[in-house]
Amino acid sequence: MPSANIVVETDIESTFRVQQVAALYDVSFGEKSKESWDVNIPIENTDWRIGLILGPSGSGKTTIGKQLFGESAYHTGFEWPENKAVVDGFDKKFSIKEVCGSLTAVGFGSTPNWSRPFRVLSNGEKFRSELARILLEGPSLCVIDEFTSVVDRTVAKVGSSAVHKAVNRSDNGRQYIMLSCHYDIAEWLRPDWIYDLSNNAFTRRCLRRPDIKLEIYRTHHKTWGMFAKYHYLTSKMHVAAQSFIVLWEDKPVAFRSYLPVIGYKGMIRGSRLVVLPDYQGVGIGAAVLDKMADYYKQKGYRVRDKASHPGLVSHWSKSPLWKVVGVQKVGNAPHTIPGLQTSKGRAAVTVEYVGDRGVA
Repeated sequence: MPSANIVVETDIESTFRVQQVAALYDVSFGEKSKESWDVNIPIENTDWRIGLILGPSGSGKTTIGKQLFGESAYHTGFEWPENKAVVDGFDKKFSIKEVCGSLTAVGFGSTPNWSRPFRVLSNGEKFRSELARILLEGPSLCVIDEFTSVVDRTVAKVGSSAVHKAVNRSDNGRQYIMLSCHYDIAEWLRPDWIYDLSNNAFTRRCLRRPDIKLEIYRTHHKTWGMFAKYHYLTSKMHVAAQSFIVLWEDKPVAFRSYLPVIGYKGMIRGSRLVVLPDYQGVGIGAAVLDKMADYYKQKGYRVRDKASHPGLVSHWSKSPLWKVVGVQKVGNAPHTIPGLQTSKGRAAVTVEYVGDRGVA
C-alpha cells in the first residue's frame, strides 16, 4: 500500500539575519530544518479513479505526492504554443473530434475561444484546457498539484464537478490524484478517497454533489448582450425572440431564447442557448433545455430545436425527452439576414421535445 515515513532535512546557514531572528523570538534553529510525515493511504488493489489529498499550505502535499507516487506521475503543466490556437496545443495523434470532446467534457464549451492562444485565455479557461489535455495525454497515474488554486471558488467548484463527470465517463482506466488546500471542492469533485493532512486521516468517500437550484425569468432581448460573445455560431439574435435569463444564487449564468416557426401554427423553436464559461460542465445547459421545452409544451406548443454543437447533440441523443426528427450533414442554406451566421457547412441535428414532465 502507498505508505511511508517521509523525512526531509535541509541545512540551515547561520547567517547574521538568521541569528537575529533566533534572538528576537528566543528560538533555536539548529544546523538542520527537519520535517517528517507518517503517511498511510491504503488504495492498492482497490478500484478507484479520483483521489484527493487535502491540507493547509505548507502541510507537505507536494512532498507526499512526489514521494508516494513518483516524479513521473507528478504533473507540472503542459507547454502550449505561443501564438497558435488551444486546439493546436494537443498532441497531433488525437483527432479534432477527440480534442473537442475532451474540451467539452471538462466544461470548456465556448468554441470561439478554442481558436485563441492559451496565453490569452482566462484563468478558468486555462485551468480547463490543462485538464482536457491531461484526460487525453496524461500518464496512467497523474498527480495534479495546486488543483483549483489559480481560479476563483465558483470556477473551482464547477470545474471540479466537470472533472468528476469527465473522468467517470471515460474508459481509459486512468487514475488522478488532486492535491489542494481548498476543502470546499471535495463535495463537487466527489473523489473515491480523501487523505486529510490536517488530521492525518484517510477516508473513502461517497459524496453527493450539492444541488444546483436555477431560477428562470423572462427578460428583454437586450440581455443577450451579456452572453452574445460566448455563442458558438453568432452574436446576432432576432429582436422578436422570447428571451429568458437563468440565475444561480442570484447570479446570471445562462440565456435562452425562442422563436415561432413560420408556417407551423403552434410550433416554437429554440433560438439561442448560452451558458457562461465559468458555469459550464455541470449540466446547466441540459437542464435549461429540458425545463424550458416542457414549459412551452404545457402551454400547448410543439417545441423543436436545432444545433450542431457537440454538447447539445450529445444531450439530445441520450435523453428520452427528445426525438431526432432530422439530420443535415451540411447544414442550412445561407440566411438572408446580412451578418447572421447559420449552420451552413456543419452537420446539424433537428429534434422535437416529446417529454411530458409538467414542469412549471
